[in-house]
Amino acid sequence: MGRYERRQFFESLVDMRDRYTDRSEDDRPSTPMLIGDAMIYAEAVMLALHAESQAAALAAAPPAEAGAGETAPGEATAGRSTPPDA
Repeated sequence: MGRYERRQFFESLVDMRDRYTDRSEDDRPSTPMLIGDAMIYAEAVMLALHAESQAAALAAAPPAEAGAGETAPGEATAGRSTPPDA
């Protein structure tokens, strides 16, 4: 950001501040949100969005077949001989 852009940005901030102070009491919020409260709220929103995306990913995944690739004890698999009875 060059000197001109910084100056324009600063002037717009000052203009917004002046416009805010010129507003009537009815047009202002009664209690401003504290920075700590805003951080807590933002973290809660991010965690909720993350949980929602995780749930959507699990719902979109195909269900795993029960026992796929595993054999029960004593069960023979195709192509493999069972041990002889002793």
